[in-house]
Amino acid sequence: MSFNIVTAVWIAKLFVIYTFMVVVLPYFVMRGFLKERSWTQKFVFSVVGGNFFYIMLVLLWGLLHITDRYVLIASTLVLPAVLIIRRRTELWEGHLKGVWIHVCRLSRHEVSVRYIIRIFLRWLGRKTRAGWRKAAPFLRTHLSEMILFAGCSAFIIWYFTITDHFGPREADISVHMSWINEVDNGIIFSDGIYPFGMHALLYYMHAVFGIPTVRIMLLFGPVQTFYIFTMLLAFLKEICRFRYMPYLGYIGFAVGDYLVGGADYGGSFSRYYSALPQEFGMIFLLPCSIALVRFFRAVQDEDRRQKCRESSIWLWLLIISFGLTFSAHFYNTFIAAILVIAAAAAYIRFVVRPEVLKRLICAALLAILIPVFPMAVAFACGTPLQSSLYWGMEIMGIGDEKEAEEATEEAETEEEERLSPDEEGSGETSPAPDQTEAYVPSAGERLTRVKAVIQNMLNLHIFRSETYTVIWELCLLALLAEIPLMWILKEWEYSRYIVMVLINAGVMVLLCIMGDLGLPVLMDMERCPIFFCYTALSVFSLAADGLLLVLGRIIPVQMVWRGASLLLAVLFAGYTLGAGHLKEKNISVSKYQRDGAALCVYDIMEKFPDQKWTIISCNEERNMVSPSAWHYEVIDFLDSMEDYSEDDEMFIPTRYVFFFIEKNCLDYGYGEFTDEDAHVSRDWASEDLPVKNDLTQYAGTNRIIVNSRMYYWAQEYEERFPNEMKVYYEDEDFVCYCIEQNEYYLNNFAIDYGYNSGGEAG
Repeated sequence: MSFNIVTAVWIAKLFVIYTFMVVVLPYFVMRGFLKERSWTQKFVFSVVGGNFFYIMLVLLWGLLHITDRYVLIASTLVLPAVLIIRRRTELWEGHLKGVWIHVCRLSRHEVSVRYIIRIFLRWLGRKTRAGWRKAAPFLRTHLSEMILFAGCSAFIIWYFTITDHFGPREADISVHMSWINEVDNGIIFSDGIYPFGMHALLYYMHAVFGIPTVRIMLLFGPVQTFYIFTMLLAFLKEICRFRYMPYLGYIGFAVGDYLVGGADYGGSFSRYYSALPQEFGMIFLLPCSIALVRFFRAVQDEDRRQKCRESSIWLWLLIISFGLTFSAHFYNTFIAAILVIAAAAAYIRFVVRPEVLKRLICAALLAILIPVFPMAVAFACGTPLQSSLYWGMEIMGIGDEKEAEEATEEAETEEEERLSPDEEGSGETSPAPDQTEAYVPSAGERLTRVKAVIQNMLNLHIFRSETYTVIWELCLLALLAEIPLMWILKEWEYSRYIVMVLINAGVMVLLCIMGDLGLPVLMDMERCPIFFCYTALSVFSLAADGLLLVLGRIIPVQMVWRGASLLLAVLFAGYTLGAGHLKEKNISVSKYQRDGAALCVYDIMEKFPDQKWTIISCNEERNMVSPSAWHYEVIDFLDSMEDYSEDDEMFIPTRYVFFFIEKNCLDYGYGEFTDEDAHVSRDWASEDLPVKNDLTQYAGTNRIIVNSRMYYWAQEYEERFPNEMKVYYEDEDFVCYCIEQNEYYLNNFAIDYGYNSGGEAG
């Protein structure tokens, strides 16, 4: 079976496992109060509740340094077991009693096996017919929507599934992989305290289902992205009145090539290909809005004599969703706060009620305290903060005061130089600063500048063309015009949805241009447009939906407008497909690892026993093979025989040893070299061996030097021991050698290969 097919099968496995974990099992546990809710709400509750359960399970056991597979499985099964025990009478009378009777009769030879099979087939037929009777009305009503959703879902999975290239696509993948691997040793926050939600969930999948971490980290991206995109559809279905109007914004974002995507200054949704904490946390952003809107609606509908059960359920969903954003990435929490503020502003008349405000304040505290608790315990036990948290604080302007002072002094110096005379000795005296009248732009000029900044940001970071920008702006104007119409029609709830979406869009625009306006930057422009694009097309769906709502009140023939909503969705989908406005698939190779190297790692993990092999390579494979095997760095391997003497020894104490060598070297983090011949050569091997310093020995031309040295070592060793040194895999850019050695009489790999003893190879 080709490796492409194997990769696709593994992605399918991960999709099934994750769906079972966060949709099927949580729905089974919560189906009591989910029974009367819409499919959208069932999905949201299940996904949020499921992720929260597994993340907190790993974090709480991790604080006790107990992360054993069987402990996690037993903890997972406790809740379903309790529910089964509580419903044991119902289960016995409704399902198990009849089975037990037939089993007893069969054991006493009162009936034959053929009779039991006949009884079973009759029961199966009754259940099938009953299921069809329930499903048929649903299918008739929702068939068109199911086709739309299935088509979009298939496109998303295809678009974000890469089977031709196998290496990591983002630099952080290796770091996050190492943190997950450390949980195998009972250590969470191994590199310092950091939002650990994604790592906890992926570790659960790794530990419970026995999936290597490297497979999850490199292949989970399409699964994660499917749920991010589907949550957008769930949000739009909660605020739109007509069934098919949510698909306008959903298709535009998930399928159409209308948005830049925001990644890496216009990187075509590139971050969604990888399993990254920020993107993982995006799953829980829009449930915050859904939960708060539904909370206010429940508060509005609840009578004073009723218990606040419904509103409390939605409030807990808000608490958990917001907490999950905090446990995944702080940027997600910041965006979730904007969404919550937008919803609260739309429902301000409810917020100011003392009893509601009190509940919201308590919810806010819980939403922070719950995810912070594991971090606080770890910090109290002496674990420091992870360094990237300081970077995040610096981005938001709350970093080192000394650096801020130095930056201020530098700016003042530049200003003085700018105000100095253009020519020395010209005889002209420059006026003193306090005598120069500072130019103050008028309000009109400031407004013009702000408009230009906004337009530039939208055209550069958000939309693919100015035409799409204009359409988006027209949708904003349409929503503004629809607000008074909704008041006239007494559609108060709908008008609040419009206000919420407009406030969110306005704040996101401001967030993206703060640096250009000289305001404190709260989020860097590599990340902010990603979040903006995620919710930008909500205005498209809501504007069209609001228009149909108004027309439906003028001509109250609902069937016509329901048909119109379907027609609009189908026409837009057809236009996107027919006019070629589909996203262009990003199939670029990894900038951090050759495809052959990644392929070899997967293949070796499948074929060789754990802990019996070692990979000698630069660096990327180090976290990929842990904890299945061992890794030894090329720089250490070469340094062990530098300035060679006959007494030098170099041993690797495993049965199998694999040597990964790039014949055509990568410019690590940038891709292919553009200004150097990166092929291994004797000239490069003759250069001095780089000094080991973090990863600089594998960056730039240093990587060519160490690979060239390693290549000629392998050539020399193969010439001396042709029966032991075998080529395991080779392509035009990469070669992997393999040696099987006697573990009780290890090979000495230290040899004079011509470039380690002061002279060149002859």
